[in-house]
Amino acid sequence: MRKQRYLVLMLSSVLTAAQLQAEDAKASDVPVYKGRVKRVTPANGLQEALNSAEPGDVITLAPGVYYESVSVTASGKPGAPIVICAEEGGTVTISGGTSPDFKLEFAHVEGDLYKAPVPWTVRWVMADGRNLNAYEDLAGLKAFRTTGHDSKRPEDGPPEGFAGEDGVLYVRLLGGKDPNEAEVEIHRQYAGLADPLPVSQFWHPRTARQRDTGANVCIKGSHVILAGLRLHLAPEAGVRVNGDHVTIRDCYIDGAHRGIVAGESAHLTVEHCEFSGYPTYQWVRWGQYAEPRKKTWEVVYNSNLCNTFIHHKGRAVTVRHNLIYECFDGMWPRDMGTLDPEQASEYAYNVIMSCGDDAIEFDTKTPINLRVHHNFIMDALVLLALSPVQGGGLTIDHNIVYVSPEYGLRTCTLFKFSCPGGFRKPHRPTQGCVIAHNTLVNSKTYLYWTGEDHLFENNVVENNIIRVRLSRDWKLPGFTVSRFNLHASPDSRSPANLTHLIRTEHVGFQRAPPYEADALPVAPLQERGKAPRTATYGGPLVDFGLRPGSPAVDAGAGGKDDAYHHSSRGEAPDLGAIELGEEWQFPRPGPRWAVGEKTPWRPPLPPSLDPRWVGLQTSQ
Repeated sequence: MRKQRYLVLMLSSVLTAAQLQAEDAKASDVPVYKGRVKRVTPANGLQEALNSAEPGDVITLAPGVYYESVSVTASGKPGAPIVICAEEGGTVTISGGTSPDFKLEFAHVEGDLYKAPVPWTVRWVMADGRNLNAYEDLAGLKAFRTTGHDSKRPEDGPPEGFAGEDGVLYVRLLGGKDPNEAEVEIHRQYAGLADPLPVSQFWHPRTARQRDTGANVCIKGSHVILAGLRLHLAPEAGVRVNGDHVTIRDCYIDGAHRGIVAGESAHLTVEHCEFSGYPTYQWVRWGQYAEPRKKTWEVVYNSNLCNTFIHHKGRAVTVRHNLIYECFDGMWPRDMGTLDPEQASEYAYNVIMSCGDDAIEFDTKTPINLRVHHNFIMDALVLLALSPVQGGGLTIDHNIVYVSPEYGLRTCTLFKFSCPGGFRKPHRPTQGCVIAHNTLVNSKTYLYWTGEDHLFENNVVENNIIRVRLSRDWKLPGFTVSRFNLHASPDSRSPANLTHLIRTEHVGFQRAPPYEADALPVAPLQERGKAPRTATYGGPLVDFGLRPGSPAVDAGAGGKDDAYHHSSRGEAPDLGAIELGEEWQFPRPGPRWAVGEKTPWRPPLPPSLDPRWVGLQTSQ
């Protein structure tokens, strides 16, 4: 019954949060999906079964590790998709790693430097579950330095990494650990990855082109469901999608430059998935807090650790209930090219945290046609990057955006309206953005960054709660902020051009306490004795629910309920993501099978935060 129940969950239609919870509680009431079941094992391989797949087939994978990269070329039909799923969620791994009979044998070179012969170009190395930073060459690895993406000069990188030269893999691990005593993994040889590529170009479009090599799974057909799998150690992408009406559900992806690359594929659904790029965020944070500071961001930007959960341009894309962390960029939607409401995309009920660059980067020339709502977004260099949105069609509403006092970056911002160092050409204004009914808290620094002389047209910022540690003047010509926003800051100055906002110290919810720990909670530096674990915190937890008497109650602009997806309970809408008396109903994100020890690299939540706000009461 357990296996049947899992198949039913994988094949269920689009469900609301409440229905998803009901599915867990009443699985026996759901009929079993009818279709031709093909069972495969690691011994007989998955690709053979996929080669003969037909609409309606359910290909179940027995537990184990499948050392193969597979391609789905057949298509299903509406109501009869091709399904590839684990027999039991989380027990199946499709790995891009070398087979067990391949042995890495490292020889000591000097100090903490070791080498091993590997007769192919190595682009990804993991050690004890950590992704190692790729250095451009042996000289860079010896010095832990590589060329900065923006500075174009040598910068300090993470004190752990690898490099390859002349058929030899060189590795340096934290604490000088002998790699023969660690679990070191590398990807197997891929014909399409044979040509050397400078690490400084790892993020280049040449590495993101739609090809079979370098991915765990390549889906070329339409009406395909991928469910319940672990996708591990793909030097480029966990999943490449080249077909329409594809669903990726309850999957865990790690050891990949891109979790999912979907190009222009339409009607993609990604839900209840998890992505870890550990320890990408920790290295960026280490660089900011190191004395003297190190421009680790510059180095990570150029390396394999410039990793992202999902990169897509397609229309009608749905991304919900996912758990994304320890990456560089969380999600990267691009030019969707239409404002047709029938082809709109949606990001909802995701937890995006610990991002070394942008949690979501909305960087587009054409319409983006996307609604982002009811997400919990926490701790990044830039929480929401409108850098810029040149074609409009973006609504950001009812999100909680939080820079924690414990684990947030020393330098960060809630919004980036255009790249501080420039903007994408052609030079068009940021336009058609609605930012409404969000609760925005930055316990570290400011509300926004922007490039100079950027232009803005037809944008709406209304009914938000904004609490920032440091006030700064609003220097965005043409970008008018409605008076229906609450602005609070310990900085006593009233920001120029924002004096018309509701100004108060009494926001009306329990704000985060003035508590900060420089220790990195799951940092690799703990292994070197550089960072003690965060001290236990016993103070009040931050609570984003409004209280009676808050100036945010009945303070919003009326008549906007339909446009902002908000229902007024009083005389006017309350400000922020949550109205007075409402509960934040946040379903547990990530794979429904992934609890406890099954997800060892999930970062602990900041001690000031109650886990109910991110739906992780039962899964941490």
